[in-house]
Amino acid sequence: MDYFPGQSPMDYFPRSFTGGLAERLTGPGKARLLVQPLVAIALGVRDGIADAKQGLPPYFDRVLFTSKHKLYEVKTALRHIAAALTVGFVMDLIFQWLVFRALYLLPALLVGSIFIALPYVIARGLSDRIARRWYYDRKAKRESEKHTAV
Repeated sequence: MDYFPGQSPMDYFPRSFTGGLAERLTGPGKARLLVQPLVAIALGVRDGIADAKQGLPPYFDRVLFTSKHKLYEVKTALRHIAAALTVGFVMDLIFQWLVFRALYLLPALLVGSIFIALPYVIARGLSDRIARRWYYDRKAKRESEKHTAV
């Protein structure tokens, strides 16, 4: 990859970020494009079910609209996915070194965040909604059985 004059191999952004997209999709690290979102989805489902059990609104709605402690909500979610985000960041840096023989920090942060944070938020919200409906249906069924048994 070409560098600007004075640009070091460990710089913030490559000369052409889009030029490396094809290598990212077909290169030696392409399995991480499946593994990272799956891990994030599993973490999101776990946290979404926990939210539903606690009777909390879906995560994205809570952060944007209902919570008075938005920063706390975001920090809590980041603590839950910190390991996955770190692994995603490091995996992207390793991939960059193998393919480009250079390290670019911002693309690694962007790719790691997109493949971890986005699936996590979506999975957490959807699983919260599904689990809430399931718990509500079970509770309503138990209540109706109590009333018919009496």
